[in-house]
Amino acid sequence: YNESQQKEIALSEECKETKMELIEVKNELRELKRKNIDPTQFMEWSSDEFVDWICSLEQEKFMKYESTLREAFERDGIDGAAIPDIEKNDWIPWGIQSFKDRTCIHG
Repeated sequence: YNESQQKEIALSEECKETKMELIEVKNELRELKRKNIDPTQFMEWSSDEFVDWICSLEQEKFMKYESTLREAFERDGIDGAAIPDIEKNDWIPWGIQSFKDRTCIHG
C-alpha cells in the first residue's frame, strides 16, 4: 500500500470505532431514559417514551417488541395521550400476538 491508501485504511478503522462508540453511548442513554420514566406523566409521553416504558415492564420482558412497537407507534401516531383509549386487541396489529403479553401490557 502507498501512504495515501494506508491513511485511508486508518481513517476507515477510526470511523468504524467511532460508530461503535456512538452506538454504545446511544444504548446507554436509552437505558438511562428508560429508568427515569415518570409514569404519572404518561399523557405527555412521546411514542418513543411510551415504547421505552413498555420495554421496562416485567424486568424488560417486552424488549422483543421494541423495534416493532417503535415502527407501529410512529406509523399510527401513538403516544402517551393515546393510552386511555387503547384496547387489548389494539396491540395485535402493533405486533403483539401473544394473549398473555397483551394482557400484561394492557394491565
